Amino acid sequence: MDPQSEIEERIADACLRARTDDEIAADAAAIGVPAARLAIYRRIVRNNLGDVARKLLPRTYAAMEAESPGAFGAELAAFLDDASPTTHYLRDVPVELVAWAAPRWADRIDLPPYATDLARHELAELAVGIAVPPPPGRALDAVALDRPVALRGPIRVERYRYAVQEPDDGDASHAPPPRSTAVFIHRDAEDLVHTTVISEFRASVLERLIAGDALGDAVKRGCEAVGANVSDESLGDVAHFLADLADRGVLLGALAETDPA
Repeated sequence: MDPQSEIEERIADACLRARTDDEIAADAAAIGVPAARLAIYRRIVRNNLGDVARKLLPRTYAAMEAESPGAFGAELAAFLDDASPTTHYLRDVPVELVAWAAPRWADRIDLPPYATDLARHELAELAVGIAVPPPPGRALDAVALDRPVALRGPIRVERYRYAVQEPDDGDASHAPPPRSTAVFIHRDAEDLVHTTVISEFRASVLERLIAGDALGDAVKRGCEAVGANVSDESLGDVAHFLADLADRGVLLGALAETDPA
């Protein structure tokens, strides 16, 4: 390792890993700066990471603190020590934190059992809210079973074990009910984020449509997902769902077979 890379690694370790005062002094000596200055820089870095995590996961933070004060900060510190962020963007730090922490939170009896679902939901709404819409696609035709559909993105389908999408009443002690829930998240014409509860059948169909399946294939896969056969009832349900998506500005039409010349 070249000297510059070694210094950068020592700075990262000093700021992110668990450190005693003696270890920070040793890091400072190796880097060539006063220990007090390195300690201040460490606090600034860690405070910035903590601030962005709390701001982007406000409900998760409040719920965890209500259940076990100090738990959120302790989990962030453990993440920094064990894994550390790999992203260059502060807004992505909570994403990496939740991915790392989810298996731990599932086994923690001192944390809300819905913490992971709540964090995932907050991050999903954030991702839809900040995503850059894709450029205009191919020409559109009327919706048909043998064609993929064009959807106005960004759009996501999520599933939770708890109904964490329900409106926040501001009381972190009010736990969402333990109810398996599928939702789709999208932006409207004014770019406001909306989360809508849908059936597992509709969630499966929408996932396949997002993946680019033809409508008929998506319906078939959706029926298979819920252990049903394609029927007039399932086709009618999809027709109503597509009408709702069109009303929301999510469904734009079917992709034409070829682009116009």
